[in-house]
Amino acid sequence: MSLRFVVMLLYVLGASGTALFRPFWGLIGLVAMYYFRPDVWNQPDWFRPQLWLTAAIGLGWVLQAKKIRLTPTMLVAFLASGTLFIGSFTAAEDTATAYEGAVTVFKLVLVMFLTLNLVDTADRINTFLWANVAGMLWNLKSIIVTGLRGGEVTEQRVDLGVGQGGGSNYIAMVLVAAIAFLWVRAQEGTARERSAAKFLIPLHVLALITTGSRAGFLAFGAVLLWMTARSRKKFGAVIMAGLLGILFIVAVPDSFVDRFRSGVGGEGNRDGSAQSRILLWKGAVTMFLERPITGVGMDNYALMSPRYVGFYASRSYTPYEPGVKGPGFVTHSTWFQTLAEGGILTAVPYFLMFAMAWFATVRIKASKVIGPAADSLRANATAMQGILIAIVLTSSFGSHMKIDFLWWYVGLISAMSLAIDKERLAERERVRRIAAARPEPLAPVTAGVGSA
Repeated sequence: MSLRFVVMLLYVLGASGTALFRPFWGLIGLVAMYYFRPDVWNQPDWFRPQLWLTAAIGLGWVLQAKKIRLTPTMLVAFLASGTLFIGSFTAAEDTATAYEGAVTVFKLVLVMFLTLNLVDTADRINTFLWANVAGMLWNLKSIIVTGLRGGEVTEQRVDLGVGQGGGSNYIAMVLVAAIAFLWVRAQEGTARERSAAKFLIPLHVLALITTGSRAGFLAFGAVLLWMTARSRKKFGAVIMAGLLGILFIVAVPDSFVDRFRSGVGGEGNRDGSAQSRILLWKGAVTMFLERPITGVGMDNYALMSPRYVGFYASRSYTPYEPGVKGPGFVTHSTWFQTLAEGGILTAVPYFLMFAMAWFATVRIKASKVIGPAADSLRANATAMQGILIAIVLTSSFGSHMKIDFLWWYVGLISAMSLAIDKERLAERERVRRIAAARPEPLAPVTAGVGSA
């Protein structure tokens, strides 16, 4: 029994106990555990820390909840999850795999639901976002050290050194999303938040560079432009963006620049990785056209892709041989994945969920409610816009439908929407009470006029 296992076991037991009485703090513990990912530490099969802690959080919420908080976005998320179960019964290759994938997504939607119901104040929203940053610090050191030693952050090193899996595009998404939040805290946070954010942002940029992720570089540029444009303190924002741009240009290796250029080149000038993604996306479109309603089933794309794209999943792109089964690549695009594996039935609510989340942030920022809580919500709505941009762009080059924080961030936006509504109602009530307490104006006294 390893010391790491003993520590994690004690952590899970302590966090689960806390979750029964303080479910919000149990959720924060679950966020931290996500970034540690003990399931990649070769622990016993019976040890299911995320499941145990999620169950404890759910039970704690049930014991204390006075009402169920739901939003249209949450209902659409449940709908998208439910359609995957429907598609699993008609899966093209393996119904068991499709059903298992649908169950995984449903678990993520449940965590999204718990986020919506437990993160119910402006302070808790801010704490939740900081918890994601703090959790990633465990991995940040491994990413930077690996990069500074000259090693490419390959999938294997990501799994072993960082604990996340999913490749460099995934790691880049996490980092750029964190930069969006830290940007806001650097400008509008408390003194401690501003200091911490200004220290952490350059480290995240350096870590992003070491991933060599072309999708990450694209997302970083887009987020930097958006956050600068949306910042209230424009002069400081421009200075900060300029410094980060200089840091990026100075630190990025020439080989990464060449790799980026080869990825956006024309036909015949793309590298193997970029060209394979084009073929994988075309294969996804073909699958969608063959099964437009329910798709081929969750996680069935990788089982079928070799015969659609002409090669197996390997670094050398081993040519496909008819009748010979072998591992296939995933779609390397969440949007093509959704179309191919879920069809219209899943794609419509899933895509709509992101559009509704974006509209919610716009609505929060447009609120005229006065007060520190409302100010915090509006500031973090800007951060969530940057996070959504990072997710949408990097997910265009990676299959991220089963990424935990993608779902809980959308749930957090729903929680923010309810929080601003609560602040609006509280302000109206304050105005009503002030008006009710104001004394009635005295009626004017008119002097009588006598007659002679």
